[in-house]
Amino acid sequence: MSLPTPRGFVIDRGDGRAQLPGSLHTNRRLAQWLSLAEPGRVRVRIGKVELGQGILTAMQLLVAEELDLPLQAVQVLPASTDHGPDEGMTSGSLSVQDCGAALRHACAELRGLAGLRAAERTSAAAGGSAALEWLPGGVCRVAGREVGDYWSLLEDHDLDVEFSGRWSPKPAAQRRLLGRARAPRVDLPDKVYGRARFIHDLQLPGMLHGRVLRPPSLTAALDADPAGLFEALPPGVRAWADGRFVAVVAATEHQAEEAAGQLRARLRWR
Repeated sequence: MSLPTPRGFVIDRGDGRAQLPGSLHTNRRLAQWLSLAEPGRVRVRIGKVELGQGILTAMQLLVAEELDLPLQAVQVLPASTDHGPDEGMTSGSLSVQDCGAALRHACAELRGLAGLRAAERTSAAAGGSAALEWLPGGVCRVAGREVGDYWSLLEDHDLDVEFSGRWSPKPAAQRRLLGRARAPRVDLPDKVYGRARFIHDLQLPGMLHGRVLRPPSLTAALDADPAGLFEALPPGVRAWADGRFVAVVAATEHQAEEAAGQLRARLRWR
């Protein structure tokens, strides 16, 4: 029996489906990437993690560019395994290549769907895109008449649809932000002001802290049963030994560190 491919580690382009750009190939529904739930704002879901490389800002620029929106109208949400696309790992400088390509084409699709609605409202031909114009702020104008913005045009449209590829992203000559805008880094204020954003800052209800005591070499084994040492640990601190694996768990990080240090000094290995 063949094992399934580990979740999201690679973009499997040999799956027999039509090839789509970047991570859009394995996350093919618009709702995985974009949401118009809040009027005046586009919420963007990505599967890449902000590690200080400026990914949130880069994706904000890409979306604002494709949709003719101001930067403040685009909110890029932190990566979430519950709600966002599965883009595997954040590594190898692939975020703009894979996530950015997916978002550019997803936004082109969103713009195309809104343009169709605008054409329908003005009784214009669906293919008559020459008369359709997008103004700053995401407002659509058809034959000189302002018809609506993304939120009004698509308010009753379900974005949980598969990408069709009918519309292409803007050509480079039409870009107004990329390479020109001085966009403030989205991630820096929280880092500068020390707001809790990193995994080691999280405090969850009932959370415990652990430490692993590693042997001095790969082949080392415990010289004696450490049960007696475990019983001497402070109240509320628990420890386990399973072969070469020894670990402690405590209510606070400080307690876990103290207990690990105490055991480390007393365990005997051979």
